[in-house]
Amino acid sequence: MHSTESSKPPTLIRMQSSTQTTRNRGFTLIELIVIIVVLAILSGVAIPKYIDYSERARVTAISANLKMIRRALLNYRMEKGDYPPDQLGGVMPPEMNEYFSSAVWATPIQGVGVYNWEGPPGWAGIEAIGVGSLVSVPSSPLTDPFWQKVDAQIDDGNLSTGFFRWDSGISRYQFRMN
Repeated sequence: MHSTESSKPPTLIRMQSSTQTTRNRGFTLIELIVIIVVLAILSGVAIPKYIDYSERARVTAISANLKMIRRALLNYRMEKGDYPPDQLGGVMPPEMNEYFSSAVWATPIQGVGVYNWEGPPGWAGIEAIGVGSLVSVPSSPLTDPFWQKVDAQIDDGNLSTGFFRWDSGISRYQFRMN
C-alpha cells in the first residue's frame, strides 16, 4: 500500500503547497482597517459602560456603609440609652468597636472625604453621620449627580430634604439619625 500523496503526480503537490503559502502571508490592508474599526466601536461602547459601573459601585459602597453605620449607631443607642459622644472627622467613636469594623470608618472615601460622627450634642442638636470633604466643598452640593444617586439609594433623592441631605452650616452631607 502506498500513501495517497505519493500516488499524486508531482505537479499537484507543488500547486497545493504554493497555494497554501499565498494564503498564509497575512491580512490585507482592508482586513486590518475593518478589524481596527470594529475594535474602536467596541471600545467606544465598553469604556463608558465601565465608567458607569465603577461609579455605581462607589455609590452603592458609600450607601451601604452609611446604612450599616447608622444601624450600628441605632443599636448602640437602644442598648446604652444614648448615642456615643461627638468625634472629629475620620475618627470612629471608640465605643462603636464592638458594633462594626473600624476599617470602614478609617478608610477615606475615594475622591469624597471621610466619615464624621456628629454625636451628642450634635451640630445644632442633630445627631448625624457626616460625609466631609478632605479637599473642598462641591461647587453645587444640592445638585451634584453623584450625591443625588447616593441619596436616591438611601432616602428620597432630594439633597435638601429627608434623612440624607446637604447641611450648608457645616458644609458636608449628613445622614441624620432622626
